[in-house]
Amino acid sequence: MKRLTPKPIATLFAAPFLLAAFVSGVLRAQDEPPAERLPTTAEQLALAEGVLSSAEQATTAVQRMIEQSRSERDLIRMSCLNDKLSQLGANASAAEGRSDALRSALEAGDTTRASHEYTVLSVLQQKIDLLRQEAGQCIGQDVFETGDTRVTVEVDGTRLPAVDPQRYDLIQAYPYAFFPPPTSPAD
Repeated sequence: MKRLTPKPIATLFAAPFLLAAFVSGVLRAQDEPPAERLPTTAEQLALAEGVLSSAEQATTAVQRMIEQSRSERDLIRMSCLNDKLSQLGANASAAEGRSDALRSALEAGDTTRASHEYTVLSVLQQKIDLLRQEAGQCIGQDVFETGDTRVTVEVDGTRLPAVDPQRYDLIQAYPYAFFPPPTSPAD
Protein backbone atom coordinates (compact mmCIF):
# COMPACT_ATOMS: atom_id res chain seq x y z
CA MET A 1 0.00 0.00 0.00
CA LYS A 2 1.27 3.39 -0.95
CA ARG A 3 1.48 5.93 1.76
CA LEU A 4 0.09 9.46 1.04
CA THR A 5 2.41 12.32 1.65
CA PRO A 6 1.20 15.46 3.45
CA LYS A 7 0.74 17.40 0.16
CA PRO A 8 -1.92 15.10 -1.36
CA ILE A 9 -3.73 14.88 2.00
CA ALA A 10 -3.96 18.67 2.19
CA THR A 11 -5.21 18.75 -1.37
CA LEU A 12 -7.91 16.18 -0.59
CA PHE A 13 -9.14 18.24 2.36
CA ALA A 14 -8.92 21.61 0.57
CA ALA A 15 -10.54 20.51 -2.71
CA PRO A 16 -14.16 20.46 -1.44
CA PHE A 17 -13.78 23.91 0.11
CA LEU A 18 -12.28 25.35 -3.03
CA LEU A 19 -15.03 23.82 -5.13
CA ALA A 20 -17.72 25.25 -2.82
CA ALA A 21 -16.13 28.70 -2.95
CA PHE A 22 -15.96 28.57 -6.74
CA VAL A 23 -19.59 27.47 -7.09
CA SER A 24 -20.87 30.10 -4.65
CA GLY A 25 -18.90 32.78 -6.50
CA VAL A 26 -20.44 31.73 -9.80
CA LEU A 27 -23.92 31.68 -8.28
CA ARG A 28 -23.44 35.10 -6.72
CA ALA A 29 -22.28 36.50 -10.03
CA GLN A 30 -25.46 35.18 -11.67
CA ASP A 31 -27.67 36.75 -8.96
CA GLU A 32 -26.28 40.25 -9.45
CA PRO A 33 -28.61 42.49 -11.42
CA PRO A 34 -27.29 43.87 -14.66
CA ALA A 35 -25.79 47.33 -14.48
CA GLU A 36 -28.44 50.02 -14.86
CA ARG A 37 -28.33 52.21 -17.91
CA LEU A 38 -27.52 55.78 -17.03
CA PRO A 39 -30.18 58.24 -18.14
CA THR A 40 -29.32 60.53 -21.00
CA THR A 41 -28.83 64.25 -20.58
CA ALA A 42 -32.27 64.92 -22.06
CA GLU A 43 -33.89 62.45 -19.64
CA GLN A 44 -32.16 64.04 -16.67
CA LEU A 45 -33.23 67.54 -17.70
CA ALA A 46 -36.78 66.30 -18.33
CA LEU A 47 -36.91 64.87 -14.81
CA ALA A 48 -35.68 68.16 -13.36
CA GLU A 49 -38.41 70.08 -15.22
CA GLY A 50 -40.99 67.49 -14.20
CA VAL A 51 -40.08 67.77 -10.52
CA LEU A 52 -40.34 71.57 -10.63
CA SER A 53 -43.67 71.39 -12.44
CA SER A 54 -45.00 68.78 -10.00
CA ALA A 55 -43.95 70.90 -7.02
CA GLU A 56 -45.71 73.94 -8.48
CA GLN A 57 -48.92 71.98 -9.17
CA ALA A 58 -48.91 70.43 -5.70
CA THR A 59 -48.38 73.82 -4.07
CA THR A 60 -51.27 75.31 -6.05
CA ALA A 61 -53.56 72.41 -5.15
CA VAL A 62 -52.75 72.67 -1.43
CA GLN A 63 -53.26 76.45 -1.50
CA ARG A 64 -56.74 75.87 -2.99
CA MET A 65 -57.48 73.38 -0.20
CA ILE A 66 -56.36 75.94 2.39
CA GLU A 67 -58.67 78.58 0.90
CA GLN A 68 -61.56 76.11 0.99
CA SER A 69 -60.92 75.20 4.63
CA ARG A 70 -60.53 78.91 5.47
CA SER A 71 -63.95 79.64 3.94
CA GLU A 72 -65.41 76.75 5.95
CA ARG A 73 -63.59 78.03 9.07
CA ASP A 74 -62.09 74.60 9.62
CA LEU A 75 -59.02 75.37 11.72
CA ILE A 76 -57.96 71.76 12.21
CA ARG A 77 -57.75 71.02 8.50
CA MET A 78 -56.19 74.40 7.75
CA SER A 79 -53.43 73.74 10.28
CA CYS A 80 -52.65 70.36 8.71
CA LEU A 81 -52.65 71.85 5.21
CA ASN A 82 -50.39 74.73 6.25
CA ASP A 83 -47.89 72.19 7.54
CA LYS A 84 -47.96 70.29 4.24
CA LEU A 85 -47.65 73.55 2.30
CA SER A 86 -44.54 74.59 4.23
CA GLN A 87 -42.97 71.17 3.62
CA LEU A 88 -43.85 71.44 -0.08
CA GLY A 89 -42.21 74.86 -0.20
CA ALA A 90 -39.01 73.52 1.34
CA ASN A 91 -38.91 70.58 -1.08
CA ALA A 92 -39.69 72.84 -4.05
CA SER A 93 -36.83 75.13 -3.05
CA ALA A 94 -34.50 72.14 -2.72
CA ALA A 95 -35.65 70.89 -6.13
CA GLU A 96 -34.85 74.26 -7.73
CA GLY A 97 -31.34 74.20 -6.25
CA ARG A 98 -30.76 70.60 -7.31
CA SER A 99 -32.10 71.31 -10.79
CA ASP A 100 -29.62 74.18 -11.18
CA ALA A 101 -26.82 71.96 -9.85
CA LEU A 102 -27.79 69.23 -12.34
CA ARG A 103 -27.65 71.68 -15.24
CA SER A 104 -24.24 72.99 -14.20
CA ALA A 105 -22.92 69.42 -13.74
CA LEU A 106 -24.17 68.45 -17.20
CA GLU A 107 -22.61 71.56 -18.75
CA ALA A 108 -19.30 70.79 -17.02
CA GLY A 109 -19.44 67.14 -18.13
CA ASP A 110 -19.27 65.87 -14.53
CA THR A 111 -21.28 62.65 -14.84
CA THR A 112 -20.75 61.61 -11.21
CA ARG A 113 -22.19 64.84 -9.83
CA ALA A 114 -24.96 64.83 -12.46
CA SER A 115 -25.90 61.28 -11.47
CA HIS A 116 -26.01 62.32 -7.81
CA GLU A 117 -28.23 65.34 -8.53
CA TYR A 118 -30.50 63.18 -10.68
CA THR A 119 -30.90 60.71 -7.80
CA VAL A 120 -31.67 63.49 -5.33
CA LEU A 121 -34.24 64.96 -7.73
CA SER A 122 -35.88 61.52 -8.03
CA VAL A 123 -36.19 61.34 -4.24
CA LEU A 124 -37.59 64.88 -4.11
CA GLN A 125 -40.20 63.90 -6.71
CA GLN A 126 -41.30 61.01 -4.50
CA LYS A 127 -41.46 63.27 -1.43
CA ILE A 128 -43.53 65.89 -3.28
CA ASP A 129 -45.98 63.22 -4.46
CA LEU A 130 -46.25 61.88 -0.90
CA LEU A 131 -46.90 65.35 0.53
CA ARG A 132 -49.64 65.94 -2.02
CA GLN A 133 -51.31 62.68 -0.99
CA GLU A 134 -50.96 63.53 2.71
CA ALA A 135 -52.53 66.95 2.08
CA GLY A 136 -55.52 65.21 0.54
CA GLN A 137 -55.86 63.12 3.69
CA CYS A 138 -55.93 66.07 6.10
CA ILE A 139 -59.11 65.79 8.11
CA GLY A 140 -61.03 68.63 9.66
CA GLN A 141 -63.75 69.43 12.14
CA ASP A 142 -66.40 67.69 10.06
CA VAL A 143 -65.03 64.36 11.26
CA PHE A 144 -65.64 65.34 14.88
CA GLU A 145 -69.11 66.82 14.34
CA THR A 146 -71.79 64.22 14.64
CA GLY A 147 -74.75 66.51 13.97
CA ASP A 148 -77.70 67.32 16.21
CA THR A 149 -78.04 64.95 19.12
CA ARG A 150 -81.50 63.70 20.02
CA VAL A 151 -82.13 61.54 23.06
CA THR A 152 -85.27 59.44 23.31
CA VAL A 153 -86.23 57.87 26.63
CA GLU A 154 -88.79 55.10 26.90
CA VAL A 155 -90.08 54.26 30.37
CA ASP A 156 -91.53 50.87 31.21
CA GLY A 157 -94.55 51.68 33.41
CA THR A 158 -94.63 48.22 34.95
CA ARG A 159 -91.30 48.77 36.65
CA LEU A 160 -92.12 52.15 38.28
CA PRO A 161 -92.40 52.33 42.09
CA ALA A 162 -95.84 52.65 43.62
CA VAL A 163 -94.91 55.97 45.29
CA ASP A 164 -95.02 59.12 43.20
CA PRO A 165 -91.51 60.65 43.25
CA GLN A 166 -93.03 64.15 42.84
CA ARG A 167 -94.60 64.01 46.34
CA TYR A 168 -91.99 64.80 48.99
CA ASP A 169 -94.26 64.35 51.93
CA LEU A 170 -94.19 60.61 51.42
CA ILE A 171 -90.44 60.44 51.90
CA GLN A 172 -89.86 59.48 55.50
CA ALA A 173 -87.08 60.87 57.62
CA TYR A 174 -84.52 58.70 59.35
CA PRO A 175 -85.94 57.13 62.51
CA TYR A 176 -82.84 58.20 64.43
CA ALA A 177 -80.39 61.07 64.25
CA PHE A 178 -77.31 60.53 62.20
CA PHE A 179 -73.99 61.11 63.95
CA PRO A 180 -70.80 60.97 61.95
CA PRO A 181 -68.26 58.33 62.95
CA PRO A 182 -65.66 59.41 65.53
CA THR A 183 -62.83 59.41 62.96
CA SER A 184 -64.40 62.06 60.79
CA PRO A 185 -63.12 65.66 60.92
CA ALA A 186 -66.55 66.83 62.14
CA ASP A 187 -65.77 65.86 65.81
